Amino acid sequence: MIDEKTQLLIAAYQDGELAEPQRSEIERLVARDADAAAELAQLRALSAALAAVARPRIDPALVASLHRHIDREDPVLARITGWLTTAAAAVFLLCSGMLISQLTTEARAGSPDPLIEGLTLMQTPLQSAADQFGPAPEVQLTQWIAADLAMGGDAGTRRQP
Repeated sequence: MIDEKTQLLIAAYQDGELAEPQRSEIERLVARDADAAAELAQLRALSAALAAVARPRIDPALVASLHRHIDREDPVLARITGWLTTAAAAVFLLCSGMLISQLTTEARAGSPDPLIEGLTLMQTPLQSAADQFGPAPEVQLTQWIAADLAMGGDAGTRRQP
């Protein structure tokens, strides 16, 4: 039985990717190890089978048609599409920032919502292990999520049976 590293080296040998020192080492290994020789024989058979497979031909007219279609792209439309994509990303980031700011502001005001408490925990800086009096905020949040999911809840609310 050969290990994974040796299998990779034998495959690289078959593909002609090894330098002379490694190539000689693999040749010696294949000469003395039946498993290594079988691995190389299997790779050679696979390579021969793949080489014998007929490659599909693509109609040159189709290729030319595709090239003409690509070359005809309207540069103005492409530019407008790029601007709209950039604007949409900017609006998304702005709204996300405003939402996170709103949620953390509500959390600091004493909101009992566990989702807001979780967001606040994620934003608090980690304390050193020496002055930390409990699990890290990330651990607390993970525990809260796991407990909520175990109870069949959704964002801190329990479903009635």
